[in-house]
Formats: sequence, structure tokens, C-alpha cells
Amino acid sequence: MKEDLRNRLSRQLIKNALLELLQTKKSYDINVRELSNKAQVNRSTFYRHYDSVADVLNEVIDDMVQVIKDTNKSSYYDPNHAGDYIYDAVRFFEEHREYDPLLVSDDIAFQKLTSSLAFTVHDSVGRLSYHNKDEEKYLTDFLLSGTYSIIREWISDGRKKPAKEISDLLFRLSAGAVSHY
Repeated sequence: MKEDLRNRLSRQLIKNALLELLQTKKSYDINVRELSNKAQVNRSTFYRHYDSVADVLNEVIDDMVQVIKDTNKSSYYDPNHAGDYIYDAVRFFEEHREYDPLLVSDDIAFQKLTSSLAFTVHDSVGRLSYHNKDEEKYLTDFLLSGTYSIIREWISDGRKKPAKEISDLLFRLSAGAVSHY
């Protein structure tokens, strides 16, 4: 039991250190030595848990995506509550500012994040029963990229507008795109 706690603590220290380093650097500029030093763990401890910095980045993104999905479970499967889902997602980014470096400054992180969320968005679009399955992918990419760009801009701009206002904008734009599809 004590070993499990120690392992979880080491992994969390490493992930937190990565998020801190991402505030000033791109993920591809961070090496294992620097990350281990920031996390205050030995490199051997790092390698006990991860093979590379990219592995840590993937786990941080997977953790974030899982929290987003868990936060939105109640509205996710019901298309009548799409506005609630969007608001919950925007509120998540308002409350979890530790993920800002992933969203704002790191293109590799962005690519991994959008890949992780693409299935969820595609699944939601697929529930709308479009006849043209080829176009569903384009709509999914459009909705995901547009939503991400607006959230990224909102974060970069210091979150001057309330989360509700941003989620309402995203809902209107998404609903407009879907209604013309």
C-alpha cells in the first residue's frame, strides 16, 4: 500500500513539474533531466514510471480528457443538453488553469488533445444521424478546431468574458454549423 502511494506521488510530482515547465517552454524543449530536477525526483524514478517526456505529456492530456468526460457525463449522451455540455467544458477550463500551457502555447499538446477529444465529438455528431458519413469527419474537425480556437483565445485574453458568455457563443456557432449541415 505504501509503495502504491509513493508511486502515485512520484507520478503526480512529475506531471505537475511538466505543467510548470510548459508555462515557459514547449514540450519538445523539455528533457528528462530538467523535468526530473523540477519534480525533485531522481532520473531513475522518472524512468521507473515513464519512457520519455512525451509519455508524461500523453498522461497529463489523458488525465485532463478523462476529467472533462467525467465532468460532462450527465449531459454527454443527451443531445437536448448540448448547451450544458459546452458550458461544463468551458467552466472546466476556467477552474483548471493548470492546463493553460497545454491549451495556449504548445502545438504538440494541442494535437494530442484534439486527437483525444475527436472521438467524443465525432460520436456526438454521429448521434445526429447524418446520411453523409464522409462529411461527419469534416464537421467534427470543424467543431473541434473552432471550439478549441475560441477557448484558446479566451484563455490567452485573460478570460475577460464570463464562461457562460463563451459557452453561449460556442453553442450558437456549433448549433448554426450543425443546422446547416
